[in-house]
Amino acid sequence: MIAKITPIAPLSIPATLAYLADSLNPGCYIALQALARGQDANARLTIATYQAKIPIAAKHLAVAATVALRQMPNTGAIVMVAPPTRRPAVIAPYQDALIEEFDSRVVDLSASFTRVGNDAHAGDDATTAAEVARSLLYTPASHAPSKATLVVVDDIYARGRTSSAIAYKLLASGLELTSMLVACPLRIMQSTGGSYSRSDADKALEP
Repeated sequence: MIAKITPIAPLSIPATLAYLADSLNPGCYIALQALARGQDANARLTIATYQAKIPIAAKHLAVAATVALRQMPNTGAIVMVAPPTRRPAVIAPYQDALIEEFDSRVVDLSASFTRVGNDAHAGDDATTAAEVARSLLYTPASHAPSKATLVVVDDIYARGRTSSAIAYKLLASGLELTSMLVACPLRIMQSTGGSYSRSDADKALEP
């Protein structure tokens, strides 16, 4: 599924979100629902089902991201960043699928980002975008283009704080970003009726 989220607050860069709809990612959503109700046994079963579908889900996400990119300004350069994480194995299948789909057009800058100081959890309600930005260090890469579309691939999209922080770091380094795409398998929907917690999502995506 592709959703227009222009802009990812508080950025002014045109941004798009590509994520998997329930029909393509059923195990993860069922697991989250079971976890929210405290049904651990059912959650473990559905998590195993979800994990078996990860390669297919990763391909679906890569295709959705490609479709989204066709609708965005073509700068001739695509930079991709998978933010540093304690669980790289969670993001790796999606990152690999995106690199394969984009082929030689993508410049992967993931290795140029590291965590520093306190590890701010972007999905936590109390965490601000500024705190997430302070927890990220970007070491400018010699192979980075001067103008590009940014693709951020992450495991979960909640409020866009990690994506915003990455964009800020790249902009501060002098890289001109024309547009931005966030690709993730799971979107945590925010509503007045409540939402899944980050800890629930972490459990459901644990490899």
